Amino acid sequence: MQLSKEIFSFFKDLKKNNNRDWFTDHKSHFKSLEQQVKTFGEQLKDQLNTHDSIYRDVRFSKDKTPFKTHFGLTWHRTKPHYRGGYYLHLSPGNNFLACGFW
Repeated sequence: MQLSKEIFSFFKDLKKNNNRDWFTDHKSHFKSLEQQVKTFGEQLKDQLNTHDSIYRDVRFSKDKTPFKTHFGLTWHRTKPHYRGGYYLHLSPGNNFLACGFW
């Protein structure tokens, strides 16, 4: 189970060209990378609940760049009475796995 270095190269390029025209030209590449990350998440955990959308919510942000420059995967414990979950953040130079209970 391994992720391609190409994922981080894509986000480095997106960070330099964070605009709709560039993203539209590279959206098919993003989609193939997105599938790799989804497969990785499924392999990492059988019941992956969600992953972040590439689109940022810029309504209340000073930073109006339209796209996120990372993947975020979240999954939760399966039984309703179990609390807690996990978050995997994948970004060039800033990768981490977090867990929490609420």
